[in-house]
Amino acid sequence: MTKKKTQSAVDSGQGLRERAEERLTKTRADVAAMPPGDVQALVHELQVHQVELEMQNDELRRTQAELGQVRDRYLDLYEFVPVGYLTIDRDLAIREANLTASTMFGVQRSALLGMALPDLMFADDRDVCRFHLAHVLSSSERRTFDVNFFRHSQSRFLGRVEASPMEEDGSVATGCRVTITDVTDRANAEQQLHEARQAADAASLAKSRFLANMSHKLRTPMNSILGMTDLALHEALPAAAREYLETARQSSGVLLELLDEVLDVSRIEAGQLELDSAPFSLRSIVDQTIKTMGVRAYQKNVELVCDLPDDLPDQVVGDALRLRQVLINLIGNAIKFTHRGEVVVRASIRSPRPTRRPNPSTAARAWDWQSQKACWN
Repeated sequence: MTKKKTQSAVDSGQGLRERAEERLTKTRADVAAMPPGDVQALVHELQVHQVELEMQNDELRRTQAELGQVRDRYLDLYEFVPVGYLTIDRDLAIREANLTASTMFGVQRSALLGMALPDLMFADDRDVCRFHLAHVLSSSERRTFDVNFFRHSQSRFLGRVEASPMEEDGSVATGCRVTITDVTDRANAEQQLHEARQAADAASLAKSRFLANMSHKLRTPMNSILGMTDLALHEALPAAAREYLETARQSSGVLLELLDEVLDVSRIEAGQLELDSAPFSLRSIVDQTIKTMGVRAYQKNVELVCDLPDDLPDQVVGDALRLRQVLINLIGNAIKFTHRGEVVVRASIRSPRPTRRPNPSTAARAWDWQSQKACWN
């Protein structure tokens, strides 16, 4: 077909030359009959046209050079882009391929042309490829799918195939344009990340189970210690012994709270933490927390102040243990980062309407640690 087109162009050029020579012969005869002044004007006009043709030729040469550069850049992009480009017909045979595709499959481009695209895949993925490409050819919709290809060296790589229809004869797809991207490294990284996440989840679950079992096992002897201490405190004891037992009971209570916090950590990690909803005395919780944290404030020579307004309700509903944990953490951090002065614990009613600000002179109550110094020495 190419030879026929070339011969047709040659015949057309020869016919054009013959017609031009025939017209030039007639023009010479007409010029011979023209007056000398008209001949000079005609010669001048021909010279102007000659200059215009030379300028147009120069512009055409520059345009051709620019088109050649653009074509070279396009070919470089087409050949060396890190994606395999293929053109396949309705029989799924490869008609065009870039250099990257040839390198990707490890075969010469001439050997790649004419091969059926599914033949370059592992047997398990060939039917998947045929199904998607048939859908592209019938519905003219793009499809993206992952299949396993093999190279000439029989090594495997995972390729992401993107197929789009070529519609040259009206609305009927005459073939597909296919791009293939090697996503083996990405898939391996995703698999490693998935395995690492599973290992981390398993380690977290094992840690949560260990903490839960440990806290339960420690709770049993601690409850025994508390029970025996309470029984001993019901007996007639010397003042010093009673003080020692009170200290032991308080320390055991603190250890039980620590065990509860350990359990909370495991419950939070397992997503099973539930808040209790029971009535309790808010003022009692705050006062107990202030007394518990007072020793830290005294050791840093920082005054710990509790500011509770008179209209603050005493009986509230919520989780008293969690509230005390939050207060201990907040007050502990405040004392830790306060080097002088005071730490004030305030509570107020959350309401959209403005409330009266309590008078610190009447509502604030400072814990006098100087008068209770003997309790901590």
